[in-house]
Amino acid sequence: MRRSFARAYVSVLASAAPATIATLLVHEASANPPPPKVLPDPPVSAPTVDEAPTLLRKHEGLCFAFYPSGGTLAVACPEVLQGEALGQAILKNPSGRCQWIPFQSGGPGRNGYMDKCPALFATIAKANVIPESSKKLLAAANATDDDGYEPWSDPPQPARLETSPPQQVGCGVGASSDPASLAAPVAAGLALAAASRRRRRRRP
Repeated sequence: MRRSFARAYVSVLASAAPATIATLLVHEASANPPPPKVLPDPPVSAPTVDEAPTLLRKHEGLCFAFYPSGGTLAVACPEVLQGEALGQAILKNPSGRCQWIPFQSGGPGRNGYMDKCPALFATIAKANVIPESSKKLLAAANATDDDGYEPWSDPPQPARLETSPPQQVGCGVGASSDPASLAAPVAAGLALAAASRRRRRRRP
């Protein structure tokens, strides 16, 4: 009876092993998400007061500057962002230091503080005015669109600025996503099978 139970348990574990491995791989992939291939542009609006931006993020072909009052303007990417991953951002903290912020927590991109903030963070934008340079950048980026869409006509959207990158939460992998807890049933089954083999050897 014990031999049959041990064999059945080992058989179940062997059949469940591929599923367990696949679950662990899914968990690992969610912890290291791939870089975004498409990053939608935010609605463009002028800041409501004369101020400099506090966040700069790279998009396809241009960058966007975010202002504390909620304004968002299209700007030319500074040299430090050229060659960086899509979605890479630079944040200027209240202390005045600039730091790299990747688009996704655990994803590709740079982290850490910068020695010097890009000059754009010292450029003051005028209240309620969308610069012509910003309109031209948007027109060039949307040159393939034939619907006459004007991004600067969207209603203002507040820019949510945080001092830490947003946390990316992966998909659940059952009752527990801890690899140690997932491996516990496998270890118990192997121990039971080994004990059964030792008992068989001891018998005359």
